[in-house]
Order: sequence, then structure tokens, then C-alpha cells
Amino acid sequence: MKITLQIKGKSCDYFASTTARKGREAYTLKKKIVTVLTESGGDYPDDLMDEMTGFVVKAFDNQFTAQEYLDGYQGWFFDAQKIIDAVMNDVADDLAEGFLIKTRSPRRRNSRLGRFLCGNLSFAYGEGLDDAGD
Repeated sequence: MKITLQIKGKSCDYFASTTARKGREAYTLKKKIVTVLTESGGDYPDDLMDEMTGFVVKAFDNQFTAQEYLDGYQGWFFDAQKIIDAVMNDVADDLAEGFLIKTRSPRRRNSRLGRFLCGNLSFAYGEGLDDAGD
């Protein structure tokens, strides 16, 4: 994954890889978001938004601070939810690739993710991979 932040007047690109631990943390946070929103009637409390921001920073391996993310991201704050979803999907795709039937060709990693993310989020993966099945 790649995110671009404006920091001190410069456009800075940051890259992240996903791990099983990040996927698990994303899943746990997603469940919490759904629970809190259901109980609050759709209101995002400040502590939940802080936790979402913290997850974004952690997903990108603390290459930037929460303040740098909040001040430098040129998109909508709630794109953080898309990052959470992207991490979960990325891990799920990696797991699925590990269990593919031999007759099925592997799909390009995260090809769906780039379609539902917008703004300054993009994905950088290897070239020349098969995009079959999407």
C-alpha cells in the first residue's frame, strides 16, 4: 500500500506491507467500529477516531505520526476505514493464494483494493502478474 502525505510543504510517499498481525488488528478494530456505530446510532466518538488514526500510523510502520497523518492527508478522514478494510483484504488475499487449487492460476494481489480506494491512496505491487479472475 502507498499513502501520500503533505508534510512541511512536500509531498511524501509512504509504503506499507501487511502482516497477519496487522490483519488481525484490522479485523478487531473493524468489529469495534461496527459495534460502536451500532450502539451510538452512527456517531464516531473521539476515542474511536483516535484509534482509527493510530491504526493507520501503525499499518504504515510508524513512518509518520498521527499528527502528520491528520494534517498531511489530503483526503477524507474516514478513508482510514478503507485502509483498515484494505489491510484485512490484503491478508485474506495472501491466505487465499496459499490455498489455491493447482489448476487455478493465482490472481494479482490486491487488484480489487485499488478499485474501491480513492483519494491519495494507491497500491504498488509487482508487475507482470496475472489479473485473471477479476
